[in-house]
Amino acid sequence: MEKLITPDIGVIFWTIVTFLVVLLFLRLFFWKPILNIIDEREKTIKESIDQADRARDEAERLLTEQQAALEKVKRETTEMLDDGRREAERVKAELIEQAKRSQEEIIEQGKKKIEQEARLAMQGIKEKVVDLAITAAGRLIEVSLDEKGKRKLVEDYLEELSRKKH
Repeated sequence: MEKLITPDIGVIFWTIVTFLVVLLFLRLFFWKPILNIIDEREKTIKESIDQADRARDEAERLLTEQQAALEKVKRETTEMLDDGRREAERVKAELIEQAKRSQEEIIEQGKKKIEQEARLAMQGIKEKVVDLAITAAGRLIEVSLDEKGKRKLVEDYLEELSRKKH
């Protein structure tokens, strides 16, 4: 056990020489390839991070564009709905105005028709009254007038009628 605790100069020397040879061997043959692999890996990781950053930036830009486009569509939709409502109100007002005009025309035509019917009825009544009056007058005249008096009465009546027409 004592041999393990006490250092042997020869073992130490050969251990150091072996370590230096291995270190030199590693440095000459493996150090550059290992550093190249580490550099390549570092470049790949850096490129991946840069690519991820660019992708994130692009995604954020696209998201912003999509949100702007969505807002634009919402505004346009709102404007279209407002235009549609205004147009519907305008058409409604036109239809109401047109219905009122039609109603007024129908009422006016009805009034004219009533007035025309009233005139025709009055004319018919006048004709009946005249006929009745003439018939009654004729009966009265037959009784009280002679032939000469009847002729004179008819001539006077015809003359009066011709004056009224002119």
